[in-house]
Amino acid sequence: MVDELCAILVKRQIKITQVERDLVANLLGQFNPPVEGYPYISDPDGVLSKLNVAT
Repeated sequence: MVDELCAILVKRQIKITQVERDLVANLLGQFNPPVEGYPYISDPDGVLSKLNVAT
């Protein structure tokens, strides 16, 4: 579910708040990349840099 959530947020460029971005970062931080078969979990820095965070 985490990989799918990240994929949707990145691909659809859904605007999220800084608090929500921090929650995503926390979720991704609970995995030890690379995680085979989960491209977004395997690239947490890439995911976080591509999120559409409201300023």
